[in-house]
Amino acid sequence: MIEKEILLDAEYGDTKAQLKVGSAYVEHQDFDKAFYWLNKAAQQDDAEAQDKILQLAVKGMGKIIDEAIDDEQFDYWYYK
Repeated sequence: MIEKEILLDAEYGDTKAQLKVGSAYVEHQDFDKAFYWLNKAAQQDDAEAQDKILQLAVKGMGKIIDEAIDDEQFDYWYYK
């Protein structure tokens, strides 16, 4: 599913790798793991990761996303 090299890069903080890993988990509908990786990239100001998280939250995908993003964070990313 996810190449070991990309996963290793993601673990070392590479935002593009974190985005790829998170996106792969979205495709496999593992939203908790998707959020984990997308959030790591989003916290480093990766706009694409922020957008993906917002899309998941709006669609109601994954309880952890709803619990992890407060309204202030949602608004900040949404209106950014």
